Amino acid sequence: MSLGNAIKNLRQKYQLSQPELAVRAGIEQSYLSKIENDKSMPSEDIFERLLSALDLTVEQFMESVGHHIDSSQLLQITQTKRYVGQQHRLVQQRQNRMQIFAIVLIAFGCALFYCAHKTLLFPERQYVYESEGVIKDSEPDTFFSNWRQMITNASNAEKFDDLVATIHQRTKKEYIYSYEMLGVQFTQHEEGGRRIYVYNTNIEHPRVINGVLTFVAIFTLVIGSLLLVRNFPWLRSRNKLIN
Repeated sequence: MSLGNAIKNLRQKYQLSQPELAVRAGIEQSYLSKIENDKSMPSEDIFERLLSALDLTVEQFMESVGHHIDSSQLLQITQTKRYVGQQHRLVQQRQNRMQIFAIVLIAFGCALFYCAHKTLLFPERQYVYESEGVIKDSEPDTFFSNWRQMITNASNAEKFDDLVATIHQRTKKEYIYSYEMLGVQFTQHEEGGRRIYVYNTNIEHPRVINGVLTFVAIFTLVIGSLLLVRNFPWLRSRNKLIN
């Protein structure tokens, strides 16, 4: 659409005849006719008068029909040229913010994916600690580990049988599973004595949270990449050439 057609459409929209608009704007009807038929380009002053006659600001004019008008004509009028420049700067600022946001999303997605893949935030390796039973305060820490030696040193069969029965009665194994290495062994005090937990083995225990984090990371990477392509014109041009 030309600038003249835009002015004509607005005049018709407000149900004004050429003579009426010309009078309101303080210009000759013949001059208005030339403008509407694109035989003449309005000066800055005339354009300002026409907008005033239509009760429009430059912003309202541009928002209403500006995006339909040939940009080369808009750049010939100071008011519309200034408006186009302002809009271009706003768009550029918005694109810059989106580019930064996209890069942050991609960086966050990469970091989150790495952490989920390496199970840094939520480890999947569990360390298993085993305790044979409760050791009384008067007994050595090696009570359960050296009980066979105590049985061997028993002086008679009756004492031997009593010792074996005592060991079997007091042997109540308990296990602690930890995502952290707590050392070779550690002690926990409880009623009647203490338990010595000794490192036994480790097991791999997949955790749902790491799967969720991986999904979130991939989703974040995709969104960030799409935003980056959308807000980097040279990337869009390259994709078109490739396709």
